[in-house]
Amino acid sequence: MEILETNRRTLQTWSAIVFLLTIFVRIIPGTLIYGSEDVTAWSYASTLWEYGQDPYTQNYVFNWPPFWLTIVHGLIHAGQITGIPSHLMIKMHPITADGIIALIIFRIFITISNGDLKKSLTGTCFYSLNPISIVISSIHGNFISVPLSLLLVAVYFQAFSRKPWNLTWASLSLGCGIMSKIWPIAALPLFLQKTRSIKQKLMFLPLAAAPVLAALLPLYLKNKDMVMERFIKYQSQPGWWGLTGFGQIWDVRIIKGFCGWYATHGNMILLATFIGLLFLTRFLDMFRALLLVFLAVLFLMNGYGPQYLMLILPFAVILQSKWLIPFTLFVSALFCFEYGLIPLPDHCSIPILCNGMQVPSMSMEQLLRINRMVNIFRLPLWLFIGIWFVNELYSSRTSQPLKMPSKHE
Repeated sequence: MEILETNRRTLQTWSAIVFLLTIFVRIIPGTLIYGSEDVTAWSYASTLWEYGQDPYTQNYVFNWPPFWLTIVHGLIHAGQITGIPSHLMIKMHPITADGIIALIIFRIFITISNGDLKKSLTGTCFYSLNPISIVISSIHGNFISVPLSLLLVAVYFQAFSRKPWNLTWASLSLGCGIMSKIWPIAALPLFLQKTRSIKQKLMFLPLAAAPVLAALLPLYLKNKDMVMERFIKYQSQPGWWGLTGFGQIWDVRIIKGFCGWYATHGNMILLATFIGLLFLTRFLDMFRALLLVFLAVLFLMNGYGPQYLMLILPFAVILQSKWLIPFTLFVSALFCFEYGLIPLPDHCSIPILCNGMQVPSMSMEQLLRINRMVNIFRLPLWLFIGIWFVNELYSSRTSQPLKMPSKHE
């Protein structure tokens, strides 16, 4: 059941089906459930912007560039005209980005399977129908799939296309991803590493920087401290996850002291890990290299957001990792507690806390204390990710790279 290179119409038809199916299965829960504080933040920022106020000067943290606010504002108005709920219109960004990710995964599978349609569709379904991406994009309403889709597009152009201009598209796509959220910058050294000639490296850097400068330079000139805090240095509150989460689970002085130290210095440890990985990833394809990088991020990062668990998902799907199914089961079980499907006493689950009404005012310490039980439930997943990371490091010594096309398809 193979798609020949000459059968472009069949390939385009199935690509459209994959894209639309991925969107459709997210629109239904996206309509039924309002979402998290991320959705209310977009709605509030849009209202402020409409009345001539600056959403970046408010007490709450709004840390997306103005370009996205303009688009979301237009989507909200389109929803008012058409009668589509505003919370669904806000979530159409990440839902559409999920569709793009599924489409790229499908095209990659078509390439590495020599056009085997059945294998490609089966592999793509591990993302299209994956409960992790469905929950984060259409129920939570987080936008992490937007920079993730731009990163994946950049990788596709870099790894699977042989026309000279595709390096331009790869650099611009990566730049747009960094412009959306700063974390795709972790992939920049890998792109430069895989770009062979000095001339191409020198071209890649300014093109990748252009979208970031265009989006953030006007804000930086207006308020550089705000840009540094909300875009460059922004991270989740320590204490939710992993090494810093131990201090919320066990009220022991030595543990709390270590967690406080790690909350301050953990980023340096993560940076040193990145540098070390660069020596290893010279011999790996981009997908395996990025899987290693994001596994390291998840295991060593200071804070937590359930959306971060999506970072490794498309790369694990593409590599057909044996760890993908247990990871999906682990995260799905955790999300039952995170989002209140299995209620816990005095726990603020995400949709219940933010169901379109005003979010109750509480300090971060209060929130972490209330969510202590979920911190405990996160611990096995964190350990699983650490074991996966170590196993991936070990197996990468003998892993075979993905099959790259010998010419542009």
